[in-house]
This record gives sequence, C-alpha cells and structure tokens, in this order.
Amino acid sequence: MRTRLMLTAALPALALMACSSGEDANTDETVVDEAETSIDSAADAAGDAVEAAADNAGDAAGDMAAAVEAATDDMMDGAMEQCYGIALAGENDCAAGPGTSCEGTSTIDFQGNAWSYVPEGTCESIETPFGNGSLTPVERP
Repeated sequence: MRTRLMLTAALPALALMACSSGEDANTDETVVDEAETSIDSAADAAGDAVEAAADNAGDAAGDMAAAVEAATDDMMDGAMEQCYGIALAGENDCAAGPGTSCEGTSTIDFQGNAWSYVPEGTCESIETPFGNGSLTPVERP
C-alpha cells in the first residue's frame, strides 16, 4: 500500500512532464495510463513478496514447533535428564534462580543453578572449566 501511495504521488509530475514537452492531450493520457499500470504492477509485486515472506515465516515456525515437540517427546520417554552447570549464558533450558523466567535466562556460562537437557546418563561426564555437570544445582563462581 505504501508503494502504491508513493508511486501515485508521482503521477502529477509525470503528467506535467508530458504536457510541457509539447505533446497533445492524448499522449498525456497515455503517459498517465502507463504510469498507473506500472504503479499497479509494482504494488501487486510488493504484495506478492510480502505474502511469500509471511508464508516462509509460518513454515519456519511450524518446523520449530515440530522440533520442540520431538524434544519434549524424548524427555517424556525418559531419554533425557536435567544437567546443572553446563549451559552457556542464555542457552539454558530452565531453572536459573530467583527472578528468572526459565529458558534462556542464565546470565553467565556454566551457571550452577541453570540446567539443560542432556541424554540420560551423560550429565556427570560433561566437563566444564568449573568441573563436571551435576544432576543437582552446584556452586559456581
């Protein structure tokens, strides 16, 4: 819509240019008609591009939802466990202390009260600069 308004504003200028060139009124109308057709085509193309972008965003959101559902299914099957002290800042799955809202709220790397899901049986073998992962919250600097 914005493109159409911007291009429509140019129509009087195009008509003046045609009139000042000494061409007859029929030519002026032709120039205006061609300009209107160009504006309509540009507006349609812009609308199509916006619609395609919205479709792509919807597809990506659907893919992400499917991935989350699959991960949740794995966790429900017992294939995953919570491992504290292994997440990088902002990449935890949950539990990051008082005043946080959960996922992605850890503020430092390997925060001891933030956990991430890992395959069951692997947590305590994950090494960090501050020690191995833990199945319970740990003290970290």
